[in-house]
Amino acid sequence: PLSSSWQLLTFSVSLSISSHFLHFLHFKTFASYLQTLEGWRTPSQQSCRTVPAK
Repeated sequence: PLSSSWQLLTFSVSLSISSHFLHFLHFKTFASYLQTLEGWRTPSQQSCRTVPAK
């Protein structure tokens, strides 16, 4: 019984870690995708801009 519960615990921990990593990965990909979409949508404004927005 002890080994099975230990396996379950390690499995749940690894599952939560992988799910968190996947969420982080999806967020990063989504953010870069949005940035690319924004860059494609307004190329003329970005090229005409002389002062950076930062």
